[in-house]
Formats: sequence, C-alpha cells, structure tokens
Amino acid sequence: PSKPGAGEQRLLADRVYYEFATDRAILLNAVMHTVDPARQVPFIVRAKTMRQLSKGEYESKNVQLTSSAFAVPSYSIAADRLYVRAEATGDPQFPQVINFEGTDATFQAFDVPFFYLPVISGSVGDRPGAMRDIAVGHRTDQGYGFLSQWGLFETLGQIPPRDLDAAYRIDYFSKRGPGVG
Repeated sequence: PSKPGAGEQRLLADRVYYEFATDRAILLNAVMHTVDPARQVPFIVRAKTMRQLSKGEYESKNVQLTSSAFAVPSYSIAADRLYVRAEATGDPQFPQVINFEGTDATFQAFDVPFFYLPVISGSVGDRPGAMRDIAVGHRTDQGYGFLSQWGLFETLGQIPPRDLDAAYRIDYFSKRGPGVG
C-alpha cells in the first residue's frame, strides 16, 4: 500500500524479475500508473523494458509518458531512454517530487511526432515540465497561429534549481510569421 498522500501507484508487466534483497526489478512490456496527489493528474508510463534500480528509482527503454490511459494517447512524450527518481520533499502540499531525464524525446499527438529534443529533463510535482502551454487558434489580424511556452532548464536537459524558473515562447502566425521571446 502507498503512503497517505502519495497517490495511486500500479505496475503491470508481461514479465517481472524481482530481487527482494536489494529492491531491484526488471519489467518487460511494463505499464506504470501513478497519480499526482496534489493535482489528481494521472501519469502513465509504458516501456518495452523498465528497471527498478532501487525504491523510487527507475530506468526505462523505448518509453512513452502520457496522462491518458488509452492505447493511443492524444498527447504523449516518447523517449529512447528515461531515468526517473522520486524524492520526498517534506512539504505537505507537494509530498514528493519526481525528477526525470530522457534522451531522444519526441512530443507526439496520436502517435505522430511533431517536435524533437535530443535530451529532456525536469520534475513533476512541484513545477510544470518542458512544455508549459500549447495552443492553436485564429485571429483576423494575425491569421492561423501555433503558440507554445517552454521551460528553459527542462528544454536544455537540466533539472531546474528549486528557487528559479525560466520560460520562453515559440509562436507562429500565418500572416506574421514566427515569433520567439
């Protein structure tokens, strides 16, 4: 059973090899379900191979991260490799922070990649991730537009300092062209 306030946590896999003495495991074709207790947002990780390196520490290969339980999620982040570590914060509002680092990451919509990052990292539980906001719209004076806001440290593959947050925007409008700021 999970600790109070830790949220739901489930692991499913085709095969599991577990070493009780060291709390290490290898899971094949694994699906991990967890819920952020502060915001009640589900996180689902699907991986071809998932290793539990220790309690609260995982490394996955051929992985997909999403908040959708559907087999083909609306939005997801896919990566060649993803390292995840959970840390207790001592803060009752955010009892744990989940730090992640990944390589060869693609943002996907319905399994179709639309943005690539060679490295990605960040944390879940105390601040937003690499992609902060995304929108598509139309205005008479600017035309059709794609708007996005990104976390600077997370985009550069770094875990942000606890007391600092930096973000930037990448936008495109059909009548005005690209915009960065």
